[in-house]
Amino acid sequence: MVWDGTTPITCDGLFGNYMKFNNPHKASLYLSSGIPVVVWRQAAIADLVEKMNIGIVVDSLNELDEVLPNVSSIDYSELVNNAKEVAEKLRSGFYIKTAISNLEKGLV
Repeated sequence: MVWDGTTPITCDGLFGNYMKFNNPHKASLYLSSGIPVVVWRQAAIADLVEKMNIGIVVDSLNELDEVLPNVSSIDYSELVNNAKEVAEKLRSGFYIKTAISNLEKGLV
């Protein structure tokens, strides 16, 4: 769970607002360990989580009671497998190497 806020309804306050613009260390830690994440829909990392199918995106923690029972064992296995693939790439430096390569090529 990657959640910074004073309530389960939203990520608020200084750290909650920060999540809108930056990816929290906690997300990187979980993903580099191959653990799927639960993130706030307005977090900067939410689009990536959905696109790569490496976790669950919610507007509020109150949604978890509805969302989690609907995640089948097959769905969960897919989240775990995708998170493990991302973990390998994170730990090998794939993403930073790709970013540097793109920068050198003028693609960024």
